[in-house]
Amino acid sequence: YPLSPSSQDKATIEKFADVYVSKDHSIRELVRAIFSSDEFFGERARFALVKSPVEIVVGTVRMLGVRHVSGTYRTDPHLLPVFTLLLGQELFNPPDVAGWNLNLGWINTAAMLNRFLYADFISINRPNERNPPGLYLDHEQLRRHTKSNPKKTVKNFLSLLGPLPIDSKTRKVLIEYLQTGPGGIAASFTLDDRTIDKQVRGLVHLIMCLSEFQLN
Repeated sequence: YPLSPSSQDKATIEKFADVYVSKDHSIRELVRAIFSSDEFFGERARFALVKSPVEIVVGTVRMLGVRHVSGTYRTDPHLLPVFTLLLGQELFNPPDVAGWNLNLGWINTAAMLNRFLYADFISINRPNERNPPGLYLDHEQLRRHTKSNPKKTVKNFLSLLGPLPIDSKTRKVLIEYLQTGPGGIAASFTLDDRTIDKQVRGLVHLIMCLSEFQLN
């Protein structure tokens, strides 16, 4: 599995091939060498690949602590396998024996729109008394990472959903969003249930739509 688009160069392959041969063809030692190598932790391996649909869907659930109410896959449109399918990956059913076209192969107009729609669904779906099958983002989970300071709140959620290395301009936009009320009017950031339910959920949506969030 590639660490980056350029990780399959001849020198890198030969380096790990030598480990495999010298360690009596031990897969354990080969994996150990890969996981402790500079290539695995180097800058070129960070945010070099596009997340697959499974990484987007399941990764988001794990990072945000999204709750999942079990249901029937064929009858409910809000379950995990449905989202991966909409994003272009039907689990256990690749398009051919070569598997899926990875990295930029995941990106097209429809797939990106569905990634944004998934972000919208995750951020706005709330539990209700009926608890229908599907996913929802719990209010208390959001509260744990929300601070009275909007800068710290943005920092917390960028770390929670990454950590994501965004530029200062993008960070400023996110902070200003938390300090904007209805109609685009500037407003103070108040740590209360209404703010968490509106602004903080919106912040999660915005972060999930960033280009940096689409990358590993």
